[in-house]
Amino acid sequence: MKEVTDTTLHAETSVLNLVIKFYTPNCNPCRILDPVLEELTRESNLSGISWIKVDGAANPESATAYGVTSVPTLILLEAGKVKAKHVGLSSKDYLLKVLKEAFPCEGCSSRDTSVFQFARDES
Repeated sequence: MKEVTDTTLHAETSVLNLVIKFYTPNCNPCRILDPVLEELTRESNLSGISWIKVDGAANPESATAYGVTSVPTLILLEAGKVKAKHVGLSSKDYLLKVLKEAFPCEGCSSRDTSVFQFARDES
């Protein structure tokens, strides 16, 4: 997963489907989540998703811009717009549901939106 900073994050958000992982180096749940996210990055049906990470403590402008108040936080963007936000540690299966809901694909099963926390576009 590519690491970006306050300076370089904006350039990365132009891709179609993007997951931003906000973390801090001393965050145990963040470290526990790493192998789960690494597995998800290798899922063949998720090949159209780009993955980056941001150290929220070292890059407070980015964390503030996305409303990150605790870590780990995943921000899911589609063409630069926030589609979903997930805070905390979760299983691979649950995160896969979150990703499929935010980035629907042909052949995906029906979606149960009650289990997702969607960000609202205020513009």
